[in-house]
Amino acid sequence: EGMAQGASGTGFNSAGLPTTATASGINIDLTLPTVSITVPANGAAYLLGSSVLATYACGDTLSGIAACAGPVANGAPINTATRGTKKFQVTGTDRAGNTTKTIFSYIVQ
Repeated sequence: EGMAQGASGTGFNSAGLPTTATASGINIDLTLPTVSITVPANGAAYLLGSSVLATYACGDTLSGIAACAGPVANGAPINTATRGTKKFQVTGTDRAGNTTKTIFSYIVQ
């Protein structure tokens, strides 16, 4: 796992003559991206109709983030229009196709 990996190998033809091949610039990312949700806080209670702005982020140190998506855009208001327990899921996908989902619950009262 890592950036700019390389590999080489030697093969032999039917006459026993060797041929060597080298590949470089291979990027291997097996690590899942990180997802952090600050708002809504897990288990937090918010007032009905209040203006609460979503705050979340995704990160990946190897291939980088391809997508970071929640039910609303980062910085947009979360759903406080109806009472009850709500789920807030953010999904982070890195450029290697690894995906992490984080789900928080909050209460509107």
